[in-house]
Amino acid sequence: MHNVWKLKEGSYHTFETDNFQSRWISHPDPDIDLCVMPISYLLTEEREMGHALFYQSFGVQLIPTQEQYLDLTALEDVVMIGYPNGIGTL
Repeated sequence: MHNVWKLKEGSYHTFETDNFQSRWISHPDPDIDLCVMPISYLLTEEREMGHALFYQSFGVQLIPTQEQYLDLTALEDVVMIGYPNGIGTL
């Protein structure tokens, strides 16, 4: 494990990015209120400045198998974390 990822608890780093709103990619269906912001450029820039940002990515193991998919019901809990309202449960 690299020391760069051993961050002091409670520490944070503020950054600015240009064209904030234009960096978001909306869902292609306008009736679906969901978007994503690619952050690889930000991670690269911050790493080059000696800053280590903590983030947790989701792996393919979180995509349900066909068997798990068939067990899903029409109503499942969904937790969304993000801009502008922080964390909320739908």
